[in-house]
Amino acid sequence: MNWFSRLTVRARLTVGFVFVAIIAAIIGAVGLTSLNRVNGMATQMHDFELQGLYQVGRGDSELRSAGRALRGALLAGPGAERDGAAKQLQGHFRELQALGSDVGKFFRNADNQARIQRLQGLIRDYESAAMKMLDLLRQGTVAEELRARELLVNEASPKGNEAEALMGELLQIKRANAQRFEEQMATEQQTAQILIAVLTLGGVILALLLGYLLSRAISRQLGGEPSEVA
Repeated sequence: MNWFSRLTVRARLTVGFVFVAIIAAIIGAVGLTSLNRVNGMATQMHDFELQGLYQVGRGDSELRSAGRALRGALLAGPGAERDGAAKQLQGHFRELQALGSDVGKFFRNADNQARIQRLQGLIRDYESAAMKMLDLLRQGTVAEELRARELLVNEASPKGNEAEALMGELLQIKRANAQRFEEQMATEQQTAQILIAVLTLGGVILALLLGYLLSRAISRQLGGEPSEVA
């Protein structure tokens, strides 16, 4: 610290305040950078992961409701009750078609895009089998109703079950991604808190050291010739 002792009082005060200001600026920069990163991750989680989870959840609900409506149409007696179940079934498939394009926007990598394509194909096959069942049921004969039941067991249900399983995989992917973002934000916050605490402690120690050096230097100069005082 010989260079410091050779400075004038004015220069020493200036150096001390500059050091303290630099540390304060670093603490502020670290805090702002951390806040920006956390805000970016929160925005990504909300706009992409949580919205994707919501859309996939809607699709899963519509798919399961379509299965219930299909079984309801099969169990219902001819007439208004069966027509109502068939109308509900068609409405669920329309919602699934509308959701298909929306869900794809929330999955980026090739594997997940392949899952989306596979899911859309399964839903189309499921809908086709369901519509064939409705056509058979509308004929109102025992033979056609038996054929409809066979179609449900051999074609419609397997497609629907496979689609539900694939939808469940997509839901799990989105849940895992949201959990990962939450953990990253917690880690970022903890890291920033530790770094800011270390910098603050370092700033306090440096300020105390500079104060001690300045007070000692000023005391020495005041005890000397007036020309030595700044």
